Amino acid sequence: MNIIPDNISGQAEELAWAVHPLKKDLKKSVLLLLIIVLVLISVYNCFREIWFVALSLLFLAGSLKDFFLTIRYKLNREGVHIIKPTGSVVRKWENVRSVYADKNGVLLSPFPGKSMLENFRGVYVIFNDNRETVLEFIKKKMPRNN
Repeated sequence: MNIIPDNISGQAEELAWAVHPLKKDLKKSVLLLLIIVLVLISVYNCFREIWFVALSLLFLAGSLKDFFLTIRYKLNREGVHIIKPTGSVVRKWENVRSVYADKNGVLLSPFPGKSMLENFRGVYVIFNDNRETVLEFIKKKMPRNN
């Protein structure tokens, strides 16, 4: 985690960190890799074609890319920047209307209350042993607090 202090206010002006879920929880990672191998063996046993195995591996890797690849987060005065190898997402603080935290991260939603669409329109920021720091930073940057 990188904290760059603001000289004027004495508060953190930017938070930046990276999360690699594959390295974070070794037991889950080993279990997931074992399940993938078992699925690929099952596909081969069913179809006896290596092309189906390759296609299955492609689909599994694509759907689990956020688990295998490093995700970088940067929170600053403009908003939240999520940088992934497959692309990046930027959300400005004025577009965040509600915040829902859990033990793994925080969902920044564009809706003022609960909505079925917030998982599709909001962004989820994963903690990396920095839960309190991130939540305090978000609390200070929310539009209603400015």
